Amino acid sequence: MFPFSFIGSGGAANTARTQAFLTATGITDATIISALNAMDTSLISAGLLPSGTGAGKIKALYPIVGGTAATHKFNFVNPLDTDAAFRLVFFGGWVHSASGMKPNGTNAYADTFLNQNTLEQNSQHIATYTKQNATLGGSGSIGCDVTDTFMLIRGSAFYGNINDGDFTISTNANAGYFLSTRTAATTRKSYRNSIEVINSTSVSNANVNQNFYISALNNGGPAAFFDDLETAFVNIGEGLTALNVTNLYNAIQTFQTTLGRQV
Repeated sequence: MFPFSFIGSGGAANTARTQAFLTATGITDATIISALNAMDTSLISAGLLPSGTGAGKIKALYPIVGGTAATHKFNFVNPLDTDAAFRLVFFGGWVHSASGMKPNGTNAYADTFLNQNTLEQNSQHIATYTKQNATLGGSGSIGCDVTDTFMLIRGSAFYGNINDGDFTISTNANAGYFLSTRTAATTRKSYRNSIEVINSTSVSNANVNQNFYISALNNGGPAAFFDDLETAFVNIGEGLTALNVTNLYNAIQTFQTTLGRQV
């Protein structure tokens, strides 16, 4: 299998992963295609995704492009319309646009169908690219199990727990790319725009048998802590080093800049 597919005679090459995503979504916009190809190439070069198709350190990646719920739902690393492929199912009120996807802050969330039990207890990351500062008193941008694994953005406070109850916060919670990762039993870090803002040595707890939700937290089935933040990217997967985080942020920020929706 070739890692690239060619579109038309003498046309530019798409990476195999990009082409699979385009086939699933029906997207034909040249700017989006260019942005996806460049991002995928960068993630492959950084060792975050394998050449060709499939998942690597990133298990689910939602680029949120195409402007509709029908295109925003697909997982770039496995763009099949199934629960097993971690495509999103939306609940409640959402507004989908070329800028991203915005929940209503009262009952809206998306189920990823990615269960935390499929990840290693001490090797995980969750990340979201928010387009605006938090306005709700309490908002849950992504997570499962309200007490242990979540990223909360509340006004000026940013929490980034993964399997621990250490509520260390960062006071820099303006719009941007937020990522939390655990790489060992006593190593959990959080970043904003690839800058480390939280470093916790809290001992990890066991995983929970729950799916990750986006724009709310999975509270054992029902959603809780709904947010109203416009989201333009989400990724979930294995634990990441500081270099991984930098390479990932650079690829994502270039992607967003190409689309004209960077913050």
